[in-house]
Amino acid sequence: MTKGQNNFTKEVVMFPVSGTSQEIQAITASGTPSPTPLSIATPMSDRSTPSQSPRSMISVAAIQILKEIHAVFRPSQPLCPSRILVHSFNIANKNRTLKTREAFIYDEILVRAGQSEVRGVCWIGGKKYKPFLLLTPKRNSEGRLMYSEAEMKMHMCAAGLNIAPKLYPCRRVDGTLSLTKSSIVRFANQGDLLLFFEKNTLNSKILIEIAINMAIQVDNLHLLKIYHCDIKPENFLVHNLDSGIHIFLSDYGLATREQKFSSKRGTKGYTPPEYASFQESYDGIAADQFALGATIFAVVLQKSLDRVFEHKYKTRFTISDQLLDYDGFSLFRDKEIEALIDEYVDSAPNFEPVRKALKGLLKTNPMERISIKEAISLLTETVASL
Repeated sequence: MTKGQNNFTKEVVMFPVSGTSQEIQAITASGTPSPTPLSIATPMSDRSTPSQSPRSMISVAAIQILKEIHAVFRPSQPLCPSRILVHSFNIANKNRTLKTREAFIYDEILVRAGQSEVRGVCWIGGKKYKPFLLLTPKRNSEGRLMYSEAEMKMHMCAAGLNIAPKLYPCRRVDGTLSLTKSSIVRFANQGDLLLFFEKNTLNSKILIEIAINMAIQVDNLHLLKIYHCDIKPENFLVHNLDSGIHIFLSDYGLATREQKFSSKRGTKGYTPPEYASFQESYDGIAADQFALGATIFAVVLQKSLDRVFEHKYKTRFTISDQLLDYDGFSLFRDKEIEALIDEYVDSAPNFEPVRKALKGLLKTNPMERISIKEAISLLTETVASL
């Protein structure tokens, strides 16, 4: 793959857990050489607020920020300045005290993510213009808002450890746009992983480092006793900073604080095979392990495990086989997935830990899956050898 430019931090990140601090290696083992820099867009810098009141004038800087947000989601469509609205927000900070912020909102839905509709926001904080996203809940078929207080609380908890982007609930707002139960969330300026990969050609080392970042975030989420249950490339966001890039884990609509649950949660292609066994309950850690394995496969190999599997074995694999003989199917699936991993992953000896990590996470029997920490250790071995 063509080498590009990137600076990944290698410092130990401190994550407080239950009143203590736990050191977690951010990317690679100590002494690992820096990855080849990755060529990506220059991050948006904060723009100084002009002297004019935002209600009397929409500044060029604000329009530029909204254009850059718009370009991530709608690169082929121009931004229409006449759709920019001015609002005054009352938001709750981490101490639950209200602060008033003025912002410019681009009143067009850029994307629908989970239970939310997403719009671009240029938030005026102090003397700076800052890019954010506005999340407003969708309405169901009965016209009711699809809003979950639990989802917001889990997102905010994850954001406290920099796992998810910062999120601020809107308590009250002045203006024409209805923002009931909405929130403002930090903007990841490279979009999700799929958008990021469309814009950049990355070498294997950087792809594996991204996979390590993803695994660390999922593992840290589990330390908070939160189980995501919808891990996939679209739910990892990329934020480019001057010091490098940061991977966020987003969309907590299916997340739960109960490790054991009875409902099947997730997205086709990333749900664990035990969902077909009609168990009374499923394990959140095991489900996230399998989904993470499928996501790492997609990131490192730039191919969907689900599509590769079905394309190669479509004449031998049917859902009825899975439902009628789960134990037999389990053995069949393990054998075939391991064969796919051996076929698609680089055969060089230093990629053997990557193969082990994928095979371990993608075991059909949830009791046999390796821990996420083990997967991080294996992936780090390969990075150290590249």
